[in-house]
Amino acid sequence: MVALDRLSRSLSGVIRTLDDLRAAGVLLRSPREGIDYAIPAGKMLAGIFAALAGYERDLMHERAAAARQAARARGQHVGRPPRLTAGQVRQIHALHGAGEPVGQIAATFGVGRSTAYRARQAPPARTPPPRRTPETASG
Repeated sequence: MVALDRLSRSLSGVIRTLDDLRAAGVLLRSPREGIDYAIPAGKMLAGIFAALAGYERDLMHERAAAARQAARARGQHVGRPPRLTAGQVRQIHALHGAGEPVGQIAATFGVGRSTAYRARQAPPARTPPPRRTPETASG
């Protein structure tokens, strides 16, 4: 195994996987950490490394959540950029009102049918603004 953190996402998952592999007669060694997981010291280090990897992952999630919250506080759009502009959503409403099939509307705008259905059902005013890029932010 290259590294212990590739084995599982949690301490309990690492321990369970190591126990399952040991029961199947598989002995693990990690060249990167230089640890033999078949000996007691290796088992202890596996637990420590797995706990540290989980801690690091939790910190990363906390920082990402704080960054999203700060962006929302600044009034920025958070998440995936909208596929359609507000004008395109208004056009979809008009085309659907004129009897155009949703599949044809989706093909016209280059989106999937589910996106066209969501746009048709959402009020045009609630469409989030397009994401700001460095080029548009300086202007």
